[in-house]
Amino acid sequence: MKKIFSIIMCGALVAGFSSCSNEEEDIFGESSALRTNHAVATYSELLTSAENGWVMEYFANEEKPGYPMLMKFDANGAVTIAAKNNYSDNNVYTTEESLYEVIADNGPVLTFNSYNTLFHVFANPEDLPETPQPEDEQGIGLGGDYEFVIYEADADHFRMKGKKHGLEINMYKLPADQAWDTYYDQIDEIKSSYFSAKIPTLWLTVGNERYTITDMSDGLFSFVPEGGDPVSQTVTTPYIVRLDGTVHLCNAFEGENEDLALQNFNLADDGTLQCVDEGQTANISFGTPVEFFNVSNWRLDTENSDAAVLDAYNALNAKMRGDGYGNLQYMQFHYNTIPEKLEVTVRTNRVTAITYFNYTESNGGASIAFTVDMAAMQASEEANVQNAVVLYETMPEFKAMMDMVATSFNIVTESPLRVDAINLEASGYKMVLNLQ
Repeated sequence: MKKIFSIIMCGALVAGFSSCSNEEEDIFGESSALRTNHAVATYSELLTSAENGWVMEYFANEEKPGYPMLMKFDANGAVTIAAKNNYSDNNVYTTEESLYEVIADNGPVLTFNSYNTLFHVFANPEDLPETPQPEDEQGIGLGGDYEFVIYEADADHFRMKGKKHGLEINMYKLPADQAWDTYYDQIDEIKSSYFSAKIPTLWLTVGNERYTITDMSDGLFSFVPEGGDPVSQTVTTPYIVRLDGTVHLCNAFEGENEDLALQNFNLADDGTLQCVDEGQTANISFGTPVEFFNVSNWRLDTENSDAAVLDAYNALNAKMRGDGYGNLQYMQFHYNTIPEKLEVTVRTNRVTAITYFNYTESNGGASIAFTVDMAAMQASEEANVQNAVVLYETMPEFKAMMDMVATSFNIVTESPLRVDAINLEASGYKMVLNLQ
């Protein structure tokens, strides 16, 4: 009897497990393989639904700039790719057709499975033009991907990761009225309105924290904490600019304490780039006007400065020419960290004279006052500085021009991010300086 009961109980348990198993099938529905196949079909349809194609925001690695590429996918497996970068026919807009496929490979994967010179150059383990020495080659090329795991997509946006290297790749639907051949010109215009090779340093401000940003004109953001060590504390990530003006970083910047998540910036009403990521408050600007003045080279605008300034400049030019020093070519302002002086260079076709100025800033870095540092000039062994000592002591016109600099100015700019000129406004006159 006990034996029969045991058999009955075992049968009941088996029946119970079978019932649970059926319930699990109902919960999970299709098998993972079938779900992947359905995703493959859905993503393939989405890719071909964009009548004007997509913008792929391609990052090959974390040390090179981002490369936006235009892509039009056809249902027959053909893809047309457009590019304009250093690797696409010497930065000339170019298009090329090849093949693609969405496959099932531990999830849906977009693969570009026939060679395209515009695209596969980033994944080729070939020698690169920028590393001409054989010993510098590592056999990985640019280290990019040509296959991408799709983990989210709709009719307007694909989110993917490189299958091999894992960098996040976004792809956005291109507006139907956007011409392909003008897309890169528009992107370049937006980028140049934000960043200039003439402005070597910007500032990221997050509450009480500040970070310098360099390398913007090279397509990178290199962050260093204020007062930090550039050798050991630099964090670099590439970026891409979008048609709506967004600056998108390849990797979110986490800050020195890894408590930030700054990845997307857009132009705000106050002229700064402000972070638009949820829960993040940060902005990018050139810092205070004095900081901006200090990191750039400026030349006196001999057409747009006030009359008093131009009269002094023209009188100096006439005197220099009359005394055999040649014609004035420019008057340049440059802050030199060694020594910590403002250097004002007067240059003719025959002589160069550099005058040192001490300065103090005030008004939150919006005002600056200069005084000639004759003691430092006399102690200098630099020939161009000694030229200025002689001219300052013997030529009234030279001294008058330098004395116009030796005063207090308000520094007035058009924008807190990117400007081509500033005004040094003193009591009674204004110097217009052009960015060099």
